[in-house]
Amino acid sequence: MYKYIYWYKFATPTQDYKPVILLTGGSSEVGIATAKLLSEHPEYRLIVTARDLTNITPHITESDHVWVMPLDVVDEESRKTAVAKIFERWGRVDIYINTSDICYRSSLEETKDQDDLLHIQKNYLGPVSLIRMLLPKMRKNGKGKIINISSVSGLLAFPTMSSYSASKYALEGAMEALWYELRPFGIDVSLVQPGFIHSEQHSRIKFSESKSTSTDAHDRPYQDMYNDMIPFVASLKNRSLSTPQSIAELTYNVIRTERPPLWVPASFDAEFFYYFKRWFPRRIFLPFFYWLLPGSKHWGQKITRKHDTIWIVRAFRNIVRYLSRRLSPTELKKSSSS
Repeated sequence: MYKYIYWYKFATPTQDYKPVILLTGGSSEVGIATAKLLSEHPEYRLIVTARDLTNITPHITESDHVWVMPLDVVDEESRKTAVAKIFERWGRVDIYINTSDICYRSSLEETKDQDDLLHIQKNYLGPVSLIRMLLPKMRKNGKGKIINISSVSGLLAFPTMSSYSASKYALEGAMEALWYELRPFGIDVSLVQPGFIHSEQHSRIKFSESKSTSTDAHDRPYQDMYNDMIPFVASLKNRSLSTPQSIAELTYNVIRTERPPLWVPASFDAEFFYYFKRWFPRRIFLPFFYWLLPGSKHWGQKITRKHDTIWIVRAFRNIVRYLSRRLSPTELKKSSSS
């Protein structure tokens, strides 16, 4: 729907000015699709980067307006070297597109510190550090765009994806603050938020090394969640109409938009969750969403020791206790004497 809503804001660069686009995470499927699409538009100068270029070179051909170079967004020296080379050759970066992404599946309890750190470094710290290096030039030029490919997991956390959600929530929070900070200087900030993407790469699930493989149910308290969530997420991805190509086309439209919005839902499910979470009362949303998740009523039943009572019964008991205290002879005597 984006192109039908913001078409009147679309603009094309003039012949005497070719904006420089820096794209990180170019070896991902979304990164490759975005790089291929932008490389077909000579009105832009494009720098495609990745830590490992082997996945990029078969798809992208270098030319006078396309440049492929190594860049590990997590490594400080790699960031400094890449930015120095770009400024030396083309003198500027007008548009930064971050498609770097990593996702491991694990419950929070079974996630190792190193997995948390990897998510934060790859999905948050690295891109944000690179943005810091680009901002002085953008501010001096009085224009620029920062576009991050985020995720619906930055809006809504799913079980067994705590680290990934934490990194995306961090990115979303930082970019929201940055939107305010850069608005006076003519620099736009946008978060493209895909939901479930139909692609080979997004169908391959990576698990944390610490995920339990014991046959004892007490050593595998979250196994029911894995058993239900893995096929559930896989089915949503297989049915999704969102593809790396559709994300690339949306990103291109955001590039062309003068003053694009901060949040850009990139699929039907992302659009649904975006409005559903904002309109639904918070106290009701989480229990309702938990109830919607497949098999959630049976998670952990083999080993749980929780004392569960239907909330309406618990509320009735609390009312009875309150009334019994208020109507006790001692309370009545106190109220009559006063």
